[in-house]
Amino acid sequence: MGDLNAKIEKEAVYQNVACKHTLHETSNKNGEWVCDYAIANNMKIVSTYYQHKRIHKGTWISTNGNKLDQIDHVIIDTKKKGVVEDVRTM
Repeated sequence: MGDLNAKIEKEAVYQNVACKHTLHETSNKNGEWVCDYAIANNMKIVSTYYQHKRIHKGTWISTNGNKLDQIDHVIIDTKKKGVVEDVRTM
């Protein structure tokens, strides 16, 4: 878990490590790096696996409140994925 500044896309490219419940249509460079890291280390980005309202997915809000990003993620070893029951932002 950490401050990754990683936007992860909904596309099928990374479907083996990330799920469709993300706020972004395309990944940024950090998002690509996180997905590649997860693939290389047999991990899952579980913060994209659970369906929630937009406000409970976003981890950064612009100062004027107009932009919400999901840039911080929870990553776990694939074998331990069942231990995590839910991930959301408060």
